[in-house]
Amino acid sequence: MEVIGSAIDITERKRAEDALRQVYARYRLIAENSTDLISVLDAAGRMQYVSPSHALFLGISLDKLEGHTLSDLIHPEDRQHAIAFFDEMMKQKKAEPWRVQTQARGREMAVGRNRLHAGARRGRAGRTRHQRRTRYHAEETRGEAGMNPENDKLAQALREMEERYRRLVESSPEGIIVQREGTILYANPASLQYTGGANPVGDTIFDYLHPDYHDIVSQKAITPEIGRELPFREMKIVRPDGHVIDVEIGAMFIPYEGQPATMTMLRDISDRKRVEQELKESEERYRLLVEKSPEPIVVHTEGKLRYVNQAGIELLGLNVAEELIGRSVLDCVHPDDREASLERMQRLYKSEGSTEALLEQRIVRPDGTIVFVEVMGIGISYGGEPSAQMIFHNVTDRKKAEEALQRSEEKYRFIAENMHDVVGIWDVDGIAKYASPSIRTVLGYPPEHFEDKPVLNFAHPEDLPRTRQLLSDMRRTKETRALECRCEHRTAGWLWLEAKVTPVLDDRGRIIHFLAVARDITERKKLESRLTEMAYHDTLTGLPNRRFFLRTFAAGAFGREAEREKDGAHLPGLRSLQASQRYDGA
Repeated sequence: MEVIGSAIDITERKRAEDALRQVYARYRLIAENSTDLISVLDAAGRMQYVSPSHALFLGISLDKLEGHTLSDLIHPEDRQHAIAFFDEMMKQKKAEPWRVQTQARGREMAVGRNRLHAGARRGRAGRTRHQRRTRYHAEETRGEAGMNPENDKLAQALREMEERYRRLVESSPEGIIVQREGTILYANPASLQYTGGANPVGDTIFDYLHPDYHDIVSQKAITPEIGRELPFREMKIVRPDGHVIDVEIGAMFIPYEGQPATMTMLRDISDRKRVEQELKESEERYRLLVEKSPEPIVVHTEGKLRYVNQAGIELLGLNVAEELIGRSVLDCVHPDDREASLERMQRLYKSEGSTEALLEQRIVRPDGTIVFVEVMGIGISYGGEPSAQMIFHNVTDRKKAEEALQRSEEKYRFIAENMHDVVGIWDVDGIAKYASPSIRTVLGYPPEHFEDKPVLNFAHPEDLPRTRQLLSDMRRTKETRALECRCEHRTAGWLWLEAKVTPVLDDRGRIIHFLAVARDITERKKLESRLTEMAYHDTLTGLPNRRFFLRTFAAGAFGREAEREKDGAHLPGLRSLQASQRYDGA
């Protein structure tokens, strides 16, 4: 068996994720290292985040600041003025920067506001700038700090960063939503593909999450920790039209509108899941094909058996695969075939996908039985290691049949080569393919003289029409026929041969070739001719007798039809001939 995996290009996705993290890291780095006093306030004005610069300039530890309101740091005379600005900002929901001069615990500050994340709907962000000149009498004397160019640069940098972040999120090919306690607060355009195009803001994530994952998501509801990431996990989204989409969902806790929220990223993995399912189905079909294959299949790594299908177990003469796994492959190979098998194995291990052509070898079972097989090999990766898959075909029965046929051929060849009759074989086109050695004795030519030549080339011209017709009839009827024709001897002229010709058929009834067994009947034909001569002529004078006269008369009276009959067909037999001779002699 082998493991098949798939890979998809996620370079752009990784770049987008890295960019998001870099923007967030840059923003956090600015906040953590800025000399400005940066804080994130919720809708009630409580501090959710304060930058380390607060402790440096105010002399107060950060843990004492978080949870307090900004007004706790502002001089009582300026609190109402600052709160009015904040309330106006919350009311108007405007994101334009504003600045107010105030004092905080004896130090003169410039307080400003810059929009972060989604604006001022749900929270406030405050920024204070420490004045370089310290007012020791701030409680009695109120001074005013002028505009500081560094403030403007930082504000501009933050605005530019925010804009880059917004564009990145808006143009991201992956869905990004922000939710708090399950309620969706923001969704980028790409996330609309999971909601059927509807704006999901105000809905809950459970309106779109497949019911199978409700409990899992609920259990993951832990105390938010800004910056903490939750790893991606495969889930399913159900669109309003009922269409189910396979997604990977990852999350990060972020501050949003002054309160902790969860930024969730969704990526569509439907294509990947489809490919994985197709691969799984393909692997299952392949597994079933291998396991149920009637041909033995084994996989080995470094010469050790790793997998054997059921047919392979039976071939190797065992009952269960466990008896084979881990054993050396060569233990199952006949000693005389091991060297060749080892060379093939080493070649297959070197190159995945390489093949070794069909080769015949012998398998030795535990009981000593030898099994003849044809085997081919394919180089594969199995368990991540170079391996070889071998496919066997048991040819033991065929080998036995071949050996039996060979013995039979040898026996009949011996008979054919030592018999006096001539044995010949010619194909359906009448081309001679074999002639037994006895043909040299009969016709004076070696067998090679006849092979690969038309058999009709060796027939007497007067016998050709009759011989050609007989062969044509046999092709049609596929019946055995007797044939008499003359063939030329190398030195003795034309000889009469009598042959029994049999069409040899395959299992579909088609003629494979013709088998002819022939003998020399020249002397018999001479005797028949002599007997015919004696039947129509006087034995003493040699003159035609009365029978010759009657035959001649019949031929003249009834045409020449009688002459077409064979003379031999009119022979009355030896006893009748003798009686006729006595009568003629009388």
